[in-house]
Order: sequence, then C-alpha cells, then structure tokens
Amino acid sequence: MTEAAELERPAPAARVPSASQRALGLLRREAVLAPLGAFVLAILLTWPSVRHPETTIPQDIYDPLMFAWALSWPGHALFSDASLWQANSFFPESDTFAYSDTLLGYAPLSLFGHGPVAALVRYNAMFVLIAFMAFLGGYFLARQLGSRWQGAVVAGTVLAYAPWRLSHGGHPNVISVGGMALMFAALARGHGYSFRRGFQPGEIRPGWAAAAWAIGAWQLTIGFAVGLPFAYVVLLICLAGGVGWLVTGRRPLPRKLLIADGLGALLFAVTGALMAIPYQRVADRYPEAKRGIEQVKFFSPPLKAFFVAPPESWFWAPRQVAARAAIPFVPEMTLLPGLAVLLLALAGIAISVWTVKQRLALVAITAVATILAMGTSFFGGTYSYLVLLDHLPGWDALRTPGRLMIWVTFGLGLLAAGAVTAVIDRMSAVLSRLQATNDEAEPAAVAGTGRVPAFVAAVALVPALLVLGEGLNNTPHPVVPTQPSVMADAQGPMIMLPSGSFPDMWAMYWSTSTYPKMMNGSSSFNPVSLQQAQQAVAGFPDAASVEYLHQHGVKRVVLVTGMTPGTPWENAANKPVDGLPLTRTVRPDGIIYTLTN
Repeated sequence: MTEAAELERPAPAARVPSASQRALGLLRREAVLAPLGAFVLAILLTWPSVRHPETTIPQDIYDPLMFAWALSWPGHALFSDASLWQANSFFPESDTFAYSDTLLGYAPLSLFGHGPVAALVRYNAMFVLIAFMAFLGGYFLARQLGSRWQGAVVAGTVLAYAPWRLSHGGHPNVISVGGMALMFAALARGHGYSFRRGFQPGEIRPGWAAAAWAIGAWQLTIGFAVGLPFAYVVLLICLAGGVGWLVTGRRPLPRKLLIADGLGALLFAVTGALMAIPYQRVADRYPEAKRGIEQVKFFSPPLKAFFVAPPESWFWAPRQVAARAAIPFVPEMTLLPGLAVLLLALAGIAISVWTVKQRLALVAITAVATILAMGTSFFGGTYSYLVLLDHLPGWDALRTPGRLMIWVTFGLGLLAAGAVTAVIDRMSAVLSRLQATNDEAEPAAVAGTGRVPAFVAAVALVPALLVLGEGLNNTPHPVVPTQPSVMADAQGPMIMLPSGSFPDMWAMYWSTSTYPKMMNGSSSFNPVSLQQAQQAVAGFPDAASVEYLHQHGVKRVVLVTGMTPGTPWENAANKPVDGLPLTRTVRPDGIIYTLTN
C-alpha cells in the first residue's frame, strides 16, 4: 500500500463500551459500591425485618408499636384537617405529638399506605433504613477524613452495629444517627478538610456545605433524645472551626461558602427552634415533664456497664449472663461498643495515619463522652453530667445519660479506622519495596492513594469482619397483635379498655385505621390526667365512671375482652348496664359502649 493510500485510510472508529461494560464500570465506583454494600448489610444485619414486614416488628410489641403510630400520624395530619402537634392520643390534652420524639424526619414514609398493616411495613422499612444510613454515614466520614475504605468499613460498622445499639432496637429515635455522621462528612468535604491533608482551599465545595446543613436540620426532626446533644456538638464544631480560622491567619474563604454556611446554619437553627416550640409548651404546662436528678441517677450506668452487651447480642449474650444480672437496669445499661473495636481503638492511639494531635483529640472526645454517659456514676456527676443538666437549655428533658454512648462510638470508630489504614499503608509499603520495579510505587502506597495488593486488602478486612461479628444479633421479631374489629372502625372521642402503659401502645397502633381522639396514650411522658382517667374508669361500667367520661367529652368506650384478664376490667363485659346512659354493641372480640347523653 502506498504512503498516500495509507494516509487516506480512515482511522478506526473508537470502541464504544457496551451497556454491560458501562454498568460494570459504574458499579466499580465507590459512590455506588458503598451505598449498595451498606444496603445489603442492612438487610442482613436487621433480618428478618424484611421477611414478614406486615406482621412482625423488631424487639417487642410495645415501644415499637407506639413509634409505628408516631411514624403514621404525620401522613394522616397532612391529608386531613388534623393539626400535626394535636395528635389523637391523650385526649383531651394538647400538643400530644410532642410527648415523645416524633421521628418526623421519616414522615415521607407515612405518605404511603393506611392502617395498622401499612404502619408495620413502614416501621420495618425505617428500621432497615436506620442501619443503612448509620453505616453509610460512618463510612463516608472516615473516608473524608482520610481513611482507606477498609478502615471506613470498620467505622461504619461500629456506628451502625455496635452491640450496645441492640438494646435500643425498640427506640428508633435513639439509633437514628446516620444523619449526624453524614452531616459531619459533608461539612468536612464542603470545607475542603480532612485529617490527612488538612485544609485544602482548592477542594472547597460550597454545595456540599449546604447539603451538610440540610442533613443536620433533617436529623433534628427525628427527635431531641439524641438531637439535642447533636445540636450542641454542632455548635462546638462551629466554635472550634472559628477559633481555628482565627489562629491560622484568617484565610480568605470563598463567598459562596460563606453564604452556604450562613444560610445553612440559619436553616439548622430555625428547624431546631420550630421543633422545640411544642416541646417547650408541654414543659411549661407540665413541669414534671422535665427530668429531675433522681431519674438521672436511676438511669446512670456504672463503669462496668461499658463492658456488658445486651441480651440481643448473638455472640456476647450467652457469655455474659452473670454480668448482665449485676447491671441495675439492663435496657439502658448494657453499653459494650465491641471488644474488637476497643482493641483497634487502643492500637489506633499508638499506630495510626492520624497525627498525634488528632489522636489525642479523638481520645479526649471519647473519654469525655464516656464520662458524660456515666451520668451521676462518675463521682456523682458534680463536675460532669450535672453541669450540663443545670446549665444547658433543654438538657433537663434528658434522663438517660447512657445514650451519649453514640459519641463514644464516633471516637472509637475513627481511632480504629486510623489504625487499620496505617497497617494497610505500612504493609503496602513493605510489599512495594520488595516488588517495586520503579521508584513511584512506594510513595503512592505511603500516601494512601496507591493500589493495595490483593493479599493486603484481604487481610485488612479481618478487623471489619471481627467488628461485624460482634454486631450480629438475635433480636426477636414477634408477631404483632391483630387489630380487633372493635378498633377497626372506632370513633372518638373514646377510651379503649383495658388502659395502661402497654395496652395503650397497642391502642395507639390500632387507632391508625381511623385515628379517633382517645384518652389512651403512652410515651416518654404521660400526663397526670391519664392516670386520673384510668383510676376514674376502673369500675366501668358504673355510674361514677360513666359520669366522669361524660364530663370529659368521651362518647365511646371500647372494651377489648381478650385483654381484660388480670386487669380491673376483667369482669366488665358481664356487668349489667341497666339504668346507665349508654348502649352496648357486642362483637366477637369486644364491646362498644356508646354514651347516650
């Protein structure tokens, strides 16, 4: 072929990747792999939540059912003339949706479905979502700070599946921490900051900063049980960042970043204030809603509690029966973060990719969080927890210091991630020196950006597997009591009998069919009026109880006969109603009494 012909020959067309190749390339991206892995892990570690989501619920059939009702209420309020904060429980009290954490951030789930079965399905979906977000948040936070992905897996696993969390399987408001970690990760990314590289002005991303504040505002809407300490931590981070900016020479910051931070912080503050208003009204109306020192003392865990796992722990439960028996209140005082992560965190103090100052800061954060989590068990709490109780606004609404264990796991997880990453980097560097064919192999490995040999990557997953193993659970998933027909079409104002702390949780859950106004209710705070009502109707049906209900605007009484044995209403179904101003409608599973005047 002549030279001219060679020049005239068309260049070969660029090879276009097939759809499968493009999909495979997408799946190899960390931004896709990490959420996908987190989702699969959430399904496996919360199993069998998705097996029978329409009939079972994690942990027990009490608090989770109350939260299933809370998760359903916003959707009803949106599509009816009901007010969000004036829920159908605790009639005739007001602001009853603010008697406990609302889980309002998960309200979009309440837009789908109706009734008790839908309430169960969305609760189980939320339960899986909580684990998914917690792992993803811990993972991306560690990655943003400079951890290799194997170390980030450890951090995410600790935050999402540490043994102590298992005792709170019925408290979704307590274990919903993913928003916190995601906010911190996005905030650091938006400001171009990491532990390993420090502040990088060229990596500032105002959009990420804005997203961080939005995520933080969302986290506040879950509730104040963990949201209030979170808000104070965010405030401390802002103060520390401001001081750091002043000390390092007041570097000029992009105008877009300042706007994102200003508007974002305003959104965060306004969200917190709007959420606090109904709670403050409740506190003003009921001073007893504030937690006194006696309650704090009762829930303050001893130091040994941090080494005891809850009975839901698959590995530790059968090995710590005696240790749990020595704990005063097991549900709130089994605070083991995991032996594996404790050892990794200790190793991370000596061997880490974080600087000495960063390690010391993480140790200090972990130590302070541990001391505060002990409440009054740490030298009476005089110079620790009680200082916050006496001086920080809103802190008197918190009664369980052990829930500050959340912040202990943040510190331990990041210390562990630093240690795992350091080991990987050192092993990679050694292998690079042995196998290198050029001078660039070692620096890339040391910098933490080079390829990790397959052998090293496999060995580096062992710590994550050990941490994950301690997160395996035997959490029960009991079958939820079927809604009785007398509650399926219940109309209010009403009261369901029997009434009490546990039966009222069932009543709230069953009320998701019609949401009748009812005296029944159960939450972290119960008004005195409910106790008075339960005492006043203990003899129902009789003249005194009927008169009491009439005076308080109650029109119907629903007696669930299958629940009455062992209660004051055990023989209520057999009591005559002659001469009383009410009628009876008998059904196979109960009786509906209607007051006639």
